[in-house]
Amino acid sequence: MSERTFEPAKALGKRIAEMDRQELCRFVIALCGVVSEEADENGYCGGVFPGNISRDEDGAIGIGPGALSDWGSEELQYVAPELYWDGDCGPASDVYSLGLLLWYGLSGGRLPLEGESPAAQLSRMSGKSMSAPKNAGRLGEIIEKAIRFSENERYQNVE
Repeated sequence: MSERTFEPAKALGKRIAEMDRQELCRFVIALCGVVSEEADENGYCGGVFPGNISRDEDGAIGIGPGALSDWGSEELQYVAPELYWDGDCGPASDVYSLGLLLWYGLSGGRLPLEGESPAAQLSRMSGKSMSAPKNAGRLGEIIEKAIRFSENERYQNVE
């Protein structure tokens, strides 16, 4: 598989939550490179969610296409607020999804506000403040900036 080819049979899914911190960091750094390479003319790649990312035996990462609307249930959980509400997307939208992916990996497969809010997805999309997982350590600052509600307050690109 090339870095740009997503293989559904090799989708990582919940295995992302089984990675140790070092493996997760290496994986997300490599994924940032793929997202950057796959970005469109607006700098947006999309499709950053566990079931849409594959990795082969050699470690090459593939990402499937992302949707701009009509998201499947898993993809919807990782969509940035500006895309959800207004259909706007750019590099900071991918940053949001990558931040949630880190959160998911460090929390053992949960997303922010799950178990704290009856409608965690809607709470995230409404701007409720989210803290990094307690075990995030120094990654906490990166995650919290990446998942801020306002795209202007996030990292502006995956680099």
